[in-house]
Amino acid sequence: MNFRVQKLAFKHGRNTFKNFVVTFTITIVLLLLGYLFTAKLVLAFKPDEAGHLGITSAAMLSIAEPVGGVKLKFSRQARAEIRDANISTDSLTGDAWVAEKHFDNEEFPAATTRLLNLKSYIIGQITSPSPNGRNARIALGGTLHTIQDFYTHTNWVEMGNTGIDIRLGRTTIPKPPVSLQSSPINDPGVLLARVPHLTSGYFLPPTFCSAPPGKTRHGWDICPNGLNKDDSSRPRYMQARTLAVYASQDFINQILKAPGVAGNARAIRALMGL
Repeated sequence: MNFRVQKLAFKHGRNTFKNFVVTFTITIVLLLLGYLFTAKLVLAFKPDEAGHLGITSAAMLSIAEPVGGVKLKFSRQARAEIRDANISTDSLTGDAWVAEKHFDNEEFPAATTRLLNLKSYIIGQITSPSPNGRNARIALGGTLHTIQDFYTHTNWVEMGNTGIDIRLGRTTIPKPPVSLQSSPINDPGVLLARVPHLTSGYFLPPTFCSAPPGKTRHGWDICPNGLNKDDSSRPRYMQARTLAVYASQDFINQILKAPGVAGNARAIRALMGL
């Protein structure tokens, strides 16, 4: 075989190997994406009556706002719209990957700023000269999802707290110290005992199983150990769920008692779909 033939053979072999690597990589990525879209994910409280839907319903059904001698409650249609907006926050084609919408990756400043902004938006929608209750309810559903995820995606419960964090919807929460270690360096699936600051699970591509050194992962089907308390199989699930209901009630009441809304039958009726 002369030099030219050898050169062509080598080039062909190199291209074949390169094509194999590209094809193999694409196949793995597609398989992972397919699993993400079809598996029973542990991303948040489940979109059922034991999870986000039931939590949201329990919070709304407990609300009876007295206005002019009448107690106003959310209509069935309003409850359905808020529930739908809540679970859409876990859409795998968009919001599921936005950390501040789920209190993932220790994104506390962004997540709590989101709550403040949405609270202002909701109030503005129902107190405007032309109230838009539907827009307000869609925003409320997404906001409640984020609030509920605070209790399942952070270590608030593990820190021994038995009440809600009243900062949600009222102020921002800073990131923990950079030096905070919440997991062993070589095992992000284990939460250390007595972590002194608030932290939350990391949910990072491409495998969603890793975390920065010393931090804790969220955990899902292929790496189940992690910080989340998303379903009844997880430790402290019931504590997290209970606080999520109370915190959802608290946020709704923040809106109903806000200046311009409190005692304003027109605004409250717009929000409640009445």
